[in-house]
Amino acid sequence: MEAPNGVLDFIAEVTWGDLPQEVRRQPKLCLLDLIGVGAGGAGTKLSNIIRHYSALDMSGAMPIMFDGRGVSASGVALAGGMTIDALDGYDGFNPTKWHAG
Repeated sequence: MEAPNGVLDFIAEVTWGDLPQEVRRQPKLCLLDLIGVGAGGAGTKLSNIIRHYSALDMSGAMPIMFDGRGVSASGVALAGGMTIDALDGYDGFNPTKWHAG
């Protein structure tokens, strides 16, 4: 399937400053929402288990979200993703009924 004329050029050439204010605000709100869901999820048993596993088996220097122990990039992604998943944070828009990933 080929993209409509101009779409690929737009994607390649658009800058952050070209976007309307309401468009630039949306990713900030989405990130804030994910941080909040992660903060809530960090108190769950699931999050505790996966953060402990990541710290034991995936050593590195990157801090785990809401934990601080150092792990690899894969460990950060696994622990962070499952911490957010503990509260189903990615399923917040019911009309879609699909996972964001």
